[in-house]
Amino acid sequence: MVYLSTVNDFFEQTKLLVEAYPDTTKLTTRYRIDEDQQSYLVAKAYESTAGICLKFRTDKAAELSRLMLIASKLGYVSNKLEIPPEPSETEPAAPNKPVEVKSEPQAAPSKSSKKKKKGKKK
Repeated sequence: MVYLSTVNDFFEQTKLLVEAYPDTTKLTTRYRIDEDQQSYLVAKAYESTAGICLKFRTDKAAELSRLMLIASKLGYVSNKLEIPPEPSETEPAAPNKPVEVKSEPQAAPSKSSKKKKKGKKK
């Protein structure tokens, strides 16, 4: 069992493991809270026949989103597909299409929705 120090190292090593053993490699994540109320996430890549286990532990929220992205990329690797390029900030995510806005007729407010005025208290 090897703990890797950075999320990028974990991705690279796990990618090599999945490429070598695409059918038997398992990727798991575990969220834990200690007695000291510290929370952390542990990601583990495990291949049982070769006995290879890679782990990465983090308590940073920014690395959590990176780990989720890694998990989706490893799905492409295990299915022997090419990883799609990440969209850049300058290019739009979806093609610009004109959006038709259909306005629906609004119902007139009913008289029962108005509040009654109360008299002054003496």
